[in-house]
Amino acid sequence: MIDFRAALAALTGSDVQFIIVGGAAATAHGAARLTQDLDVVYVARGLNFTLTTAIGDIDLLGEIVGGGTYQDLRRSSYRCSAPAAGAWVCRSSST
Repeated sequence: MIDFRAALAALTGSDVQFIIVGGAAATAHGAARLTQDLDVVYVARGLNFTLTTAIGDIDLLGEIVGGGTYQDLRRSSYRCSAPAAGAWVCRSSST
């Protein structure tokens, strides 16, 4: 299981432009859902891969089916407060 706080701190501290999607986004909206990794859409086009780190797996997605690219998802996202301060979370139910 990923250390979400450490992963989000590393991403935001490195000025990576990203939006949280998937299970972590659902949890941020109050869903009682357990997820083992962090799914993010980042500023890229079409390149999807899993980054395995000491703090856990991060799925880096250039684009997601039904949601699109970072620029597409950004319009339906909001800034998160603690513990992921500064991160964007997708509002779309399709992620």
